[in-house]
Amino acid sequence: DLRWYEATRQSDGSYKLTVNKKDHKYRTGTYTVHLYYKDSNGGLTGAGGTTTHLSEVKPTGTITIENRNDAQGTFDVRVTHVSSPKDIASVILPTWSQTDDLRWYEATRQSDGSYKLTVNKKDHKYRTGTYTVHLYYKDSNGGLTGAGGTTTHLSEVKPTGTITIENRNDAQGTFDVRVTNVSSPKDIASVILPTWSQTDDLRWYEAKRQADGSYKLTVNKKDHKYRTGTYTVHLYYKDSNGGLTGAGGTTTHLSNPSAQRSYTVYIDPGHGGRDSGASYGGVHEKNLALSVSNKLRENLLQYGINVLMTRTGDYDVDFKTERSRMTNASNADLFISIHFNATGAGVSNATGIETYWYQYNPEYQPKINKEMHNNPTRLAESEILANKVQESLIKETGAVNRGVRRETFAVLRETAIPAILVELGFMDNPSELQVIKQDSYHTRLAKALAQGVMNWYGAVEGK
Repeated sequence: DLRWYEATRQSDGSYKLTVNKKDHKYRTGTYTVHLYYKDSNGGLTGAGGTTTHLSEVKPTGTITIENRNDAQGTFDVRVTHVSSPKDIASVILPTWSQTDDLRWYEATRQSDGSYKLTVNKKDHKYRTGTYTVHLYYKDSNGGLTGAGGTTTHLSEVKPTGTITIENRNDAQGTFDVRVTNVSSPKDIASVILPTWSQTDDLRWYEAKRQADGSYKLTVNKKDHKYRTGTYTVHLYYKDSNGGLTGAGGTTTHLSNPSAQRSYTVYIDPGHGGRDSGASYGGVHEKNLALSVSNKLRENLLQYGINVLMTRTGDYDVDFKTERSRMTNASNADLFISIHFNATGAGVSNATGIETYWYQYNPEYQPKINKEMHNNPTRLAESEILANKVQESLIKETGAVNRGVRRETFAVLRETAIPAILVELGFMDNPSELQVIKQDSYHTRLAKALAQGVMNWYGAVEGK
């Protein structure tokens, strides 16, 4: 690192030179100085020399951690008493929680001469735990000189959120979900509220931020297959990377209020008058249907249920719209059409009971029930009624279970309330006819039908 300097003449006749180790690769230790005089011809004449010693001066800097905020996942690093044996072009603070999240930060000089950096865990994979900070001074040549380090700790903060159910309206089938005290260790891009009554109606909703900083969602049972009963709501915070962080949950209950039920059942004994229905061995379907219907009426009255009937004797009632028109003009909760089956192929071996509820068919458009024929609530409650009645019939009679089916029968299509049609056995099966024509069997059928109706009331009212 030898350098030839020319000294500067001083006013007192002496000569002076200032040596800086930066011109000698920042080396410390012994420095040798020789003295030469240069004449006008450029010749050099030696006149002695000396040595001196520059001791090593270590860089200094005091690192202080300030304003640690576990909730926000931040802390400030402040560096004071900044000094270095080399020039300081910038103050560098490499920081990490684990080696794969190391970041090299440049601190900002403050008005008081200190340097400051704010560290945010979002820049370190949202990690909590110990953070290490090292201090380096970068000189004008890009060299780095270490000047110490420190550690700090960010504690894990669990997400919080208070979920409140408001404005529950059983009549409309709605309730509001409000989320307050919203906080998360990660950023919150949106508030997500998965909600369900049963797993097959799960929906993921995004709540809307309100002016007061809370988040709100209105849930409507029409978006959950019109179900009543218990609803489960979970709370998640979605961050800017799409990650979800769970923050709790709650439940609420939507009832089908009793005030909406008249506890009136409309019974439709199939056929009648000139329309005998199926007839085998001198037995007419219209008479079997009326017998079971009258017994069903008595059973329901015992339960405290009001009963209306499309016919109470052997007379004509139009099957296409009149039975439904009568029902629609009433305040009945449900409609049951009573029938007995036949294959239409003469004598058969067919056996068992089946229950029908409405299936829309575009080839058979409703005539008097355009508004309600495909109403989701009517359909959902018709399906429940069909299943409850079929289950009760099979349990009571032990008959072959032909299942719950769907058809576009006129009485199911034109009736505006939950409606089913039951086929209570095959008249063209001689052995089954011997059973289904017996009054004692009608008693069992009526008992099962009534129990199915009461089970329906329990189901749709959330009991």
